[in-house]
Formats: sequence, structure tokens, C-alpha cells
Amino acid sequence: MTISKNHHFVPRLLLRQWANDKDQVQCWHWKEEKIGSFSPTTENIMAETRLYRAQHIDNPSIYEDTFNRIETNAARVLEKLRNPQRPRLVTEDFHAWSLFILAQRARTPAKITWARQQARDVFIDEFEKPDPEFDRLNADERFSSLSHYINERHPNVLANFHLDTTMQIISDEKHVSAMCRLKWFVRQKFAHPLILSDDPVTLVGGLHEKNCQIALPISPNEVFFAVSDERIRDRIFSEDDKSAAARINHDQAVQAQRFVVGDVEPRFLEKRLRKKPEPYVPTNLPSRRDSG
Repeated sequence: MTISKNHHFVPRLLLRQWANDKDQVQCWHWKEEKIGSFSPTTENIMAETRLYRAQHIDNPSIYEDTFNRIETNAARVLEKLRNPQRPRLVTEDFHAWSLFILAQRARTPAKITWARQQARDVFIDEFEKPDPEFDRLNADERFSSLSHYINERHPNVLANFHLDTTMQIISDEKHVSAMCRLKWFVRQKFAHPLILSDDPVTLVGGLHEKNCQIALPISPNEVFFAVSDERIRDRIFSEDDKSAAARINHDQAVQAQRFVVGDVEPRFLEKRLRKKPEPYVPTNLPSRRDSG
């Protein structure tokens, strides 16, 4: 069985919308104290080696395979969203695209790293505690605690706990249902091309809150939106083309960990794109809207 080593955290089905006929994208990042660009193929950007690789089990690609299935189903929906004739989405489409959006919110390297550390902290806190029942049943003095026993006898539990949890969050029915209940639409008219970051889904408010707004660029001139209120939808469509493009690109740039792709002025990124990745810290605050 061939096991993929290069795990895309931004799917190629999105990256290809910014690619030329050679499957290359213009990618921007900080290098040697200045903003620079290069032209990788979609195969070689926004991916990390073995990011979702499972350990100590027979199928190490189980999580990557799950993301691939989510992307395959989402590709059908993306085609509909980009179709000028606006074909009607069916129930399966809403479910597939909801999983895709939720996956994009959870699968970035910074969030996977945070989840791994949290899993270790929780595991140690829970299973390193004195447990009289374990002491009573433990017949092997080598094991000083339940944590020690699990790590020795079942190393897959802790090694994959963060990925298991991530998958459960993505597929949680209450999250999927909340996403499906939002009002979905695509805005196509912008004054200049849009960019795509390595953390591309912008969330304002919370998924279960009344002021929820989700935005994802799906091409250099199209953005998918999901909002909780028609007034938010009306406000998005009433925004002039220049301001709308600047706002979307601003959010993509400030949310990026390292990279953005697309046609953009370097000086726009100099004030917004961070020079190095930052640890992920969960927050309920909306995306930053400062002018930079």
C-alpha cells in the first residue's frame, strides 16, 4: 500500500483555482526581512510531511484518507458554487461542504500542534493521578501508573488522540447542523483579485452565535459566505467592490501563518503578513479588522 507523505492542509482543489496552466501558483512569504514570491506547483505548497499520519496502528493513513474523502465530496459542491447558472444544492451538498469548512477550520498545522499538546496535558492530568483501583488490579510492578501502562501497552491511544478528537469535532452533528442552517451565498464582484492564505476560512463570531459570518475565497474573484442573518448578507452585497476586495484580502493576510497565494502588491502584505508562524491560541474573538 502506497502511503502519502505530503499532507495538504489547504486542499489542492482550492489552490488550483489560483494556478496557471502549469499548475503553479504565485506564493508570497517573508524571506530575509522582505516580502518575496516564488512559483511552486499546487503539489508542493501548503502541505506538511506526515501531518496527519497515524502511529502504532495498521492503517497510518486513516486520517489523511478521511480528509481526502471530505475533499472529494466538496469538489462536487465547489463546482456547483462556481457555476454561473447556480444549480440547486441538495442535502448531500450541504453536508459535504459543511464538513469541508469545518475541516479547514481545524486542520492547519498550528491547530494540530495545539491539539497534540492539549491531548498530552489532559492525558497526563487524568491518568497520572493516584488510582487505588489500578494499584489493586496491577499485577506488574513495572507500571507505576495507569498512564505508564497505557503508554507501554497501547501507545496508539495517546499518539493519535489529538487526531481522533479533531475528527470528532469536525463531524460533530451539532456543528454540521449549525453550518447547514446558515444562509449560504457566493459574491463574485470585486475590484481586484483575491488572495488565499494557508489558514483560509475566516470566522467572525461563533458558529452557534447570532452574528456568525464565515468567508472562504474559492477563486481569485469569488468568495463563499455563510451568515446567520440576512442583514449581514445584505451588508456584504452592499459593500463597494474595492472595499470588499480589500477587506477579504486583509483578513486572509492577517490570518495567514506564513503563506498567501495570488496576485497582490508586496506593500499590501508588508503591513499584514506575519514574519514567522505563531502558536495557535483558541479565542472567541472575531477576526482582526484593523487597518494595518
